[in-house]
Amino acid sequence: MDDKELANKIKNANTDWTERTMTEAWDVQYDSDADILYASCGGPTKAFSIPADEPNDGVYLRVNVETYRVVGFDISDFLHVFMKSNLEIKQAFDQLFGVLGYGDWRFQISSPCDDEGGEEMSEPAAYVARSYFSTYIPKIAPDLVPA
Repeated sequence: MDDKELANKIKNANTDWTERTMTEAWDVQYDSDADILYASCGGPTKAFSIPADEPNDGVYLRVNVETYRVVGFDISDFLHVFMKSNLEIKQAFDQLFGVLGYGDWRFQISSPCDDEGGEEMSEPAAYVARSYFSTYIPKIAPDLVPA
């Protein structure tokens, strides 16, 4: 499969990206040593990674190997580069780092209809982060994830 065919498969499989990201549960993890934010939407699945936009940008989409749905993303240099150049998310993540600290952390953002307990983050900043990423990915990868 060539790059154009792969891009078309991914784009066609992700027409519901915004709705999915706002209704499905998220798992968000920060690795302080590597300065990487990992975020996944929905449950665990086999996936491959592709650059979201410019190869040196540090944002990689994780794509389900069977359905081609985007199931998450990783952001390299999150605290030291990404947050400084994306002021829209800085305020929300400044609040999260204030609550969770600057070491390693992990939390879940439950879906709006999820009644189960667990280690879920209900901080408003977590929901702001989810909302930001649901619109951010289509902005940086419009050929892969339609708005």
